[in-house]
Amino acid sequence: LRRLLSELLEEFSQVALPTGSGFQSGFETNLQVLAAQTQRIYVLDEVIKSKTDSLTQKSFSSLLDEEGVGLLVGRYWSDVTSRLKAKFTRVFQDKSFRKTLLAECPKLLKALTETFEKVNQTSRGKGVILKSPDRDALIASLGDVRNEFLGESIKRVTEPVEMMLPDKLLSNRSSNERGSHDSSLADDLPTSHDLKRYVQLLVSELERCEGSPELLLKD
Repeated sequence: LRRLLSELLEEFSQVALPTGSGFQSGFETNLQVLAAQTQRIYVLDEVIKSKTDSLTQKSFSSLLDEEGVGLLVGRYWSDVTSRLKAKFTRVFQDKSFRKTLLAECPKLLKALTETFEKVNQTSRGKGVILKSPDRDALIASLGDVRNEFLGESIKRVTEPVEMMLPDKLLSNRSSNERGSHDSSLADDLPTSHDLKRYVQLLVSELERCEGSPELLLKD
């Protein structure tokens, strides 16, 4: 069993994830291999559960539990998501491709979620193959990209506010509350045109993230 897991993980490691024009096809192939291998190991887990050792009359799964092995699919998933994260990290280090990868972040996150759901459909109602922590581990493989995407997204929506409401305006407002009056305060306030442009910016940012809002807004 250990050899089988090792061979599958090595097979996954050999699947390329290039930068440039070949990234999308490479990304899809990686997810296809990941899903297929996880489904294969799940079937093996089910076979192990159904078999009994003729000498001890114990199920094979209970014997594996005694050895601290547990379900093979959980062990595989932990290792394969770590390897997927290493692939993403290498791709993200390519400065010429970094901007493209960030722009695709919501779509990539959505694809990861769909792969997770595809694997769970294999059970055909017999139970859940992968649980919430497994989903988190898969999403975490894209963690560096996701975190930088969120950082840039927050920057895009906060910088205009800082421009419309500079420190000078806020300090003038504070002075007025203490009783002094500055007639130029009204001139410094953002116009209705400024506010409309900001609303348009917010809409654009939400549309950019709508591919996987539950993932981008998590944490």
